[in-house]
Amino acid sequence: YEGLYYIAKMQEYHYDHITGFHYGTYNDLWAEYSKSLYIMDTYYRKLHIAFRRSLIGSAGELDDLFKNAISTTEKLYKNWYLTELNSQWCMLIKDHIGEGFALPEIDQQESFYKRVAEPIVDESGRVYVIISDALRYEVAAELSERLMRETNGTTKITAMQSVFPSITKMGMSALLPHKKMSFTDDMRVMCDDIITDGTENRDKILKSYSPKNCAVTFETLLGMNQAQRRELVNGAETIYIYHNKIDAVGDKPLTEKQVFDACADAIDEIKGLVKMIVNQMSGSNIIITADHGFLYSYDPLTESDKADSALVNGKIIEKGRRYIIAENGSSSDLMMNIALNEYSENMTGFAPFDNIRIKIQGGGMNFTHGGVTLQECCVPVITFKNFRAGSKHFVDIKKATIKLISMTRKISNNMFSLDFMQTDAVGGKIVPATYEIYLCDMMSEQVSDVQTIIADKTGEPQERVTKLRFTLKNHDFDSNNKYYLNIVDKDTGDVIEKTEFSIKIAFANDFDF
Repeated sequence: YEGLYYIAKMQEYHYDHITGFHYGTYNDLWAEYSKSLYIMDTYYRKLHIAFRRSLIGSAGELDDLFKNAISTTEKLYKNWYLTELNSQWCMLIKDHIGEGFALPEIDQQESFYKRVAEPIVDESGRVYVIISDALRYEVAAELSERLMRETNGTTKITAMQSVFPSITKMGMSALLPHKKMSFTDDMRVMCDDIITDGTENRDKILKSYSPKNCAVTFETLLGMNQAQRRELVNGAETIYIYHNKIDAVGDKPLTEKQVFDACADAIDEIKGLVKMIVNQMSGSNIIITADHGFLYSYDPLTESDKADSALVNGKIIEKGRRYIIAENGSSSDLMMNIALNEYSENMTGFAPFDNIRIKIQGGGMNFTHGGVTLQECCVPVITFKNFRAGSKHFVDIKKATIKLISMTRKISNNMFSLDFMQTDAVGGKIVPATYEIYLCDMMSEQVSDVQTIIADKTGEPQERVTKLRFTLKNHDFDSNNKYYLNIVDKDTGDVIEKTEFSIKIAFANDFDF
């Protein structure tokens, strides 16, 4: 059922964007993707989580029908959404990347430390930076919503453009404080002439800015006791924590089909890490970001989805599924040429258009990164601020509520309809809730059927109105008695609204509930 729901949401998205993604500038498309267009990636991820679970609990004929539905939605996602969206994106940026991948008017990953982290240090004295490998934007958007709902803190999510190629060694380096990034001859990355490979080298770079700064992996932090964690960060201004769940699963051919389950695990782990920082390490300012995103599609790729590295004329220095780095002076008529002069005077980069993969030996073509699609290069930045209960900025979590908006208080038919409004849109600290609604007599005995409203709507007030149809039970109703419409929180059993009604009908119905 979850899978069918997300298939329906994908079809609805397709209908809403049936004419494609037509924007005048790359900045417009970038802004719209980070605002709302990304949600198709979420629907696709949620669909495949449900699909994988259905395969584990196979249901015979239903299993085959579900696979047929998956085949149809796969074409919708890969052949329409990914192709249409990223064709438009590539068309809009191709004339702007001859001097480098950094696009004006878009926040850049290379300026992350100075633009995001350093101002927090200057203001509050300390910042924790969680870097989750391959935490793509749409997954981070879900994480941001859950942190808002499930913690005492507030969150804000923004997007920044990754460096090119959008691979781990580049993204991890760009996020560090530095003045200049560069390549060595053997394609290692340096920040201010310090190699950035591994946590130990990154720790050195952070300490060069303040001696007690530190870099640590999530797994190392988990293995520490509370006293060791506090000692680690004592006196530190900037703490980088490296988390690797999504890329560790997706980047291996044998496990890449489990990448969406890994996304769900990553959300849970990072949420737990945030709570650990707040409760055990006295952290209140936390940034969550990534080195890069990723592309993923379930079905095996066809030959039309692949390109040969021979399309680049010149000596190739390094290549991946979604990028090529070659000697300066190399060229290609069928790939985008992206200047790398800021990292090396002797190298230039190439990226395939759209979602095409470059042929290299070995498996693992479905999960990829390194290129310039929005799914790869739109990197999330979640800024989390914790507030203690009782502080003036603390906002408690509350459920969305509903209220009766129909004016009538008299019932004259066995079947009748009433209108209800969800008072607040779900989002931020307002979370969904489920309510049961029914009529009862003065002794609290039900005299109608029970209807249910799930208060999970996010739209405008007029979009949050629901009409419910009720049927009275076979009962002797006294027009002089009082009856009550109860709205009950299904989780707690609490009556949140009780409205008095009178019932006067000529004949009882013939139905017995």
